[in-house]
Amino acid sequence: MASLSGSTLESLYYDRGFGGSIGFGRVPALIVVDMQLGFTDPALPLGSNQDREIENIQKLLEVFRQNQLPVLFLAIRYHEENCTDAGVWRFKNSGVTTMGAGSANTDLDPRLQRSDTEPTLFRRYPSGFFGTELSTWLTLRGVDTAVIVGCTTSGCVRATVVDALQHGFRPIVAADAVADRSSDAHNQSLVDMEAKYADVLGTQQIVEVVNGQVTGNQSGGDR
Repeated sequence: MASLSGSTLESLYYDRGFGGSIGFGRVPALIVVDMQLGFTDPALPLGSNQDREIENIQKLLEVFRQNQLPVLFLAIRYHEENCTDAGVWRFKNSGVTTMGAGSANTDLDPRLQRSDTEPTLFRRYPSGFFGTELSTWLTLRGVDTAVIVGCTTSGCVRATVVDALQHGFRPIVAADAVADRSSDAHNQSLVDMEAKYADVLGTQQIVEVVNGQVTGNQSGGDR
């Protein structure tokens, strides 16, 4: 869980009813956001070192795959010359122009070993729900809980979390499996999401919940 310490935060959030628990529903899916070489290579404009976060994403991928739960990758890719299909976003963040189709920057980081059964949805803007079939894909699989990992915490992760909530899914953020170029932006975004939009948990907590749900379901208990 994100740290909401200090009297100021308590008076701004908890004392006013923020920071409640959304909890897991019956069917969680793992949504991996922008774990592409353009983001995981610290030498590139959009990149940062995400070795620790990738290790935790690998753990979550393992438990979701073992339990045959839905896994989906979100990625950025542009097709028009000069990435004009990024719209006005490219004026604010010129780094997105490094994510053109045909560039190795758009490839998923091979350390995640995506399976052919795990789709990749490509998009042009921050939220994984905007202009994609993500909501339909989740709904068709009976998913009610979106476990969200990847990068960046303050950017596309946060945008996807907010839209997950608005589409009626329960957002769960793995605090140690999301990354940002700025530690300040990362920490503040975790605090803000925990207060308003999502449950923020550690990777091990999520692993235990998912394994416990599947075990309970197999034994006839409520999931």
